[in-house]
Amino acid sequence: MIVTEIGHSRKLVGALEINTDLNAGIAELCHRFGVSCGHLRAVGYVKDPVFRRYSRGQGAYLPDETYEGVYQLASCEGFISMGEQDDLDLFIHAAAAASEVGRNKIILGQLVRAQVIQFELVLETFENVTLRRLLDASTGLRVWLQAMPSGAGGEDSDGAGGAREPEFTAIDAEEVEPDDIDLERGDWLDHPRLGKCLVLAPDNDERVPVKLPSGRVAELHLGLFRLFRLGKKEGGTLYRVEVRRKK
Repeated sequence: MIVTEIGHSRKLVGALEINTDLNAGIAELCHRFGVSCGHLRAVGYVKDPVFRRYSRGQGAYLPDETYEGVYQLASCEGFISMGEQDDLDLFIHAAAAASEVGRNKIILGQLVRAQVIQFELVLETFENVTLRRLLDASTGLRVWLQAMPSGAGGEDSDGAGGAREPEFTAIDAEEVEPDDIDLERGDWLDHPRLGKCLVLAPDNDERVPVKLPSGRVAELHLGLFRLFRLGKKEGGTLYRVEVRRKK
């Protein structure tokens, strides 16, 4: 039995951009809002979907099949979790019906790729939980083989079972000039009011999405702050945030 308890969750609702790759669009959404595990439901239309099926007799997945044309997603549901290399794993099953006049084809199976025409979704996150999808040698299926609180039994936890404060190697504080700010996913911003915020996936030079200590996601406008580089940590840099005074 693979079971763990969810501490709390968030619900995200929205739509992917038209003509984007389905997997890339979901991955961008997850990076932006700091989602590593969750339950996805959606409706809409896709173009040239690729489906995968499993053969119990062969103990393996059959070759992926591409279905040309536009299909309506009558049902689309799946899970987001982690793969072997801590990469995002998308596991989506769908029922799709051909949308063009005169076509009655219906496809059922695992939706592995598609081009988005319309994809409206609700994503419920599983916070503080790590679900890992791996290959089960006995069946040939990729299934959840690991489920645990994200702070338990690994390098991210302390002896009491809670998340520990990230350890940084301090350096002499230096202000970063606005033109030199280059935040990356995994950096930290020590905000005077919000506390230490984890940088998620900045997509421009002014606004940056961060995960707050509470687990919620917010967006900070860098034009309002001065940043001071305080230290280095493997995979990230710590910056102190000071609010710019109005002149």
